[in-house]
Amino acid sequence: MSFPRDMILGEGIFSYGDALTTATLTDIGAVRGGGVLHIERTYRKRLADGDYGYVKGRIAIDEEVATLSIKALEFLPAAIDDFYPAVTSSAGGSVTTITGKMAIASGDYKKVKFTGKTDGGNAVTITLDNAINLNPLNWELLDKDEVVDELVFTACSLEASTTVPSWTIELATT
Repeated sequence: MSFPRDMILGEGIFSYGDALTTATLTDIGAVRGGGVLHIERTYRKRLADGDYGYVKGRIAIDEEVATLSIKALEFLPAAIDDFYPAVTSSAGGSVTTITGKMAIASGDYKKVKFTGKTDGGNAVTITLDNAINLNPLNWELLDKDEVVDELVFTACSLEASTTVPSWTIELATT
């Protein structure tokens, strides 16, 4: 039986680090509107003559795409190139200059994590490995409003293990 204490709360901390790190991750600044975990799979029927629909044992997964979206309110200028691929930043004096590159580097892939909890206080951890933000740099400069850009990190598999998902969800139990 389910209890309110088992409800996952949306509050938590988004963090990131090097793609293969096991060290401490860096918290992403303040967010507005939280984030979204989205795991989309493409299923295919393996049809045989006479089938009228799906048949147990003959369903294949053709594709799986896991994303963790974060609506970032705060940007850390020295770390801006961690949020966007093929971007570089350089600090000089009192200014950080951001420019584009025309190639995605290995360092553009990050480990991205959401650490939250349930109403009962149990930990909830969502992790995407080798994740890259493929959304465009899109800052809406609106009068009397802050810039809130959506970072959509997509988990990528390694070439040697394309059938192994690059995401995990850990739900602590009491």
